[in-house]
Amino acid sequence: MEKSNDQSQNGNDNECYQPSEFKLSDYLEDIDSISPILDKPNITNGHQAKQTVRRWALIIVDVQNDFVEGSMALNHFFNGEDAAEVIPAINRLLKYVEFDLVVYSRDWHPIDHCSFHSSSVQPKTPITHKWPEHCIENTWGAQYVDGLITDPGKFNANVKKLSIQKGMKRDEECFSAFRGQIVESTQTLHEVIKNEKIDQIFVCGLATDYCVRETCHDAKNFCPRQETFVLVDASRGVKPFHPSKFQEIGVKMITTDRLIQSVLIHKVKSLKNDSSIINNNDN
Repeated sequence: MEKSNDQSQNGNDNECYQPSEFKLSDYLEDIDSISPILDKPNITNGHQAKQTVRRWALIIVDVQNDFVEGSMALNHFFNGEDAAEVIPAINRLLKYVEFDLVVYSRDWHPIDHCSFHSSSVQPKTPITHKWPEHCIENTWGAQYVDGLITDPGKFNANVKKLSIQKGMKRDEECFSAFRGQIVESTQTLHEVIKNEKIDQIFVCGLATDYCVRETCHDAKNFCPRQETFVLVDASRGVKPFHPSKFQEIGVKMITTDRLIQSVLIHKVKSLKNDSSIINNNDN
C-alpha cells in the first residue's frame, strides 16, 4: 500500500507538524512531578511514618497488526509514523515499572462497521471520516502485534491486567478505551480505576492523534481526580506528534525514560534497579 495524500484518510484538518517546530523537552514534565511517592513521610516521636506510594495505571491503546503492517499501517499515510517503534518502548515500561493496573485496548470491528469505506451502515453517532477496513474481529489484523508483551504478570506479580474491545457496534464509532467493553468484567474502565484507587494514568500506543488522544481526553473527563499523562515516545500517529493537541485537553507529557528514572531515583515501583536501561530519549 502506497502512502496516501488523501487528507480525507489522514484526518479532518490539514495540520502537519514537523519535529523541528518545537523542542519536546520544553513540554515534558520533570521527574519530580511523576514521583511514585505521593507525599513525604512525617517523623513523629522519632519514628518515620510509612510513605504513601502512588498507584499507577498504564493504558496501552490498539497496538494491533493492522495499524503496524496491515491495512491501516500508520506509515502508509502521508506523514504517518512507524507504529512498530512503540513496541520496545512499551515493553521497557512493562519490564521495569511496577504498574498496579495494565489495560490493553484494541479495535474489534464487525466486517461492516460504519467507519469503513466499504460500509453502507448508517452511523448512530457522528463519525469523523471513513477508513480502510481494519481490525475486523477474530482476524489477524485485530490481533496484538508479535513482540508486544501481553502478559505483564511475567515481570510484575502484583499487576492487575484488563483487556478492552472497542468499536464492536456496527453503527457506532469508538476511539477511546474508556468507551469499550472490558472482557474480564462488567465494570467500565473508569469504575475500575476508581475501585483500584489509581492516582495517575499513563497512556500510550496507536494512534497518537486519534485513539490515544481520545483515551486521554476521556481519562480527564471520567477520572478528574487522577492525573493523566501521555507517553510520547511510546505512541505514534497518523500525523507527527505535536504538544498542543494534549496541552489543550490538560494532559501532561512524559517519556518512558523519565518515568523509569523516577522509580529508580525513589527506589519505589522499580522492578529492576539498573540505571543502564535509560536511553536518554528526551529530544
